[in-house]
Amino acid sequence: MASFYQHHKRGISEMIGYALLIAAALTLSLLVYAWLKSYTPGEVESCPDDVALVIADVACNPATKVMNLTLQNKGFFRVGGYYLKASNSTGIPRHILKNATGLEDLGVVRTGDFPSNTKHKRDFSYAHLNRITKIEIEPFIANEDNEDILCTKAAITEEVNCG
Repeated sequence: MASFYQHHKRGISEMIGYALLIAAALTLSLLVYAWLKSYTPGEVESCPDDVALVIADVACNPATKVMNLTLQNKGFFRVGGYYLKASNSTGIPRHILKNATGLEDLGVVRTGDFPSNTKHKRDFSYAHLNRITKIEIEPFIANEDNEDILCTKAAITEEVNCG
């Protein structure tokens, strides 16, 4: 009879041990899940589909190495600006053009309020490249926190001939 109680007592101890082990594993997995969830980004803001900048005119002055670029907003949304890159070969545009006035050397042109059906002109120096064969323009809009939201679907690449 004593062996029955000892055997039964050991079975209950094992069941309690398994229950505690399962509870510890579930608690640990919930903690790891909560920790990992804090590292993943939330909802990513995106640019509306109807953002569209087009190149209205490109005029180059080979003597001064200045390109006059005129863009037109053909989309339905206001654009906050655009990123501009150029290529002096057949490769993809990766060189940053400098504003001819010496400001905004980072390839970012902040247009401020650039509403639909309006034009925006800006002069850029390409003296450091000597010539331009392609330009790439990627517009952006600003969210409520005034952060740039890139419109990658609206990016355009155009061949130009600025010698």
